[in-house]
Amino acid sequence: MDHRYGSSDSNEISNNSSTCCIVSATNTETLSSSEPLNTPEVAALQLLSKNLESLFESTDSDSLYSDAKIVLSSGREVPVHRCILSARSSVFRAVFSGQKERGANFELKELAKDYEIRYDSLVAVLAYLYTGRVRPLPKGVCLCVDDDCSHVACRPAVDFSAEVLYAAFTFQVSELIALYQRHLLDIIDKVAVDDILVVLYIANCAAMLVRDCWKSV
Repeated sequence: MDHRYGSSDSNEISNNSSTCCIVSATNTETLSSSEPLNTPEVAALQLLSKNLESLFESTDSDSLYSDAKIVLSSGREVPVHRCILSARSSVFRAVFSGQKERGANFELKELAKDYEIRYDSLVAVLAYLYTGRVRPLPKGVCLCVDDDCSHVACRPAVDFSAEVLYAAFTFQVSELIALYQRHLLDIIDKVAVDDILVVLYIANCAAMLVRDCWKSV
């Protein structure tokens, strides 16, 4: 399985050398806000998340029983475990139910037909489905050529957020939809007019973005 980057215990996504970040109002959707963070129940959930993360990150896919691959348009393959993704996403459950053969390939362009999702964006969504945690951005994913840029609303940052939002919408991951939608709304007034077209293109995933985009044009 491809080498992937580690998860964060919070829902803040940050690039090591930039300020590009996405902040959630809560640490997790699955825990009560009043529940102490040091309870045995929370510790057990954290351990489960880390165990599933190690399964997702493994480079020895055969020994850890991956039984399908998602193939990007570039030809790169991401091995996955159908039982986990089916439990976490009704879309994956429907897709996988039609193909029982172990090791089956699923073309990403057939699952997400209207917008190209690149490797880092796909991994961000899959990692969340495995672990329930939002991952730090991989190094360089939101960096542009301008050394003085904060890399919050430049084109690479907008592209990544738009791709993850579209992927989350495609696979019906409501927590990520809300998180990345809120992030795009927070930065929309900083996005260049030409780059707002990227957001408008996937705005059918998050209808409330359209209003704010047009206000910025």
